[in-house]
Amino acid sequence: ELKRAVNFYSFSNRGSELADVWICGGGAVIEPLVDAINNELGMRLHSCTDFIPEAGDNAECAMIFEAAGIAMNV
Repeated sequence: ELKRAVNFYSFSNRGSELADVWICGGGAVIEPLVDAINNELGMRLHSCTDFIPEAGDNAECAMIFEAAGIAMNV
């Protein structure tokens, strides 16, 4: 699904080139999932801690993004 989304974005925005992906949320702490995304997309992956270095590790940072997502959907 991620590859389809990236391909759709590239098709819809022909002048742009995506080279980086930021992994955020609960999946960011599942190493096999992150490895699979990295292998499938072949793009530079960044942890959510790149956004919020003060959060410490991926698990804490993931909770911050999950809370933000919940707040946006309320």
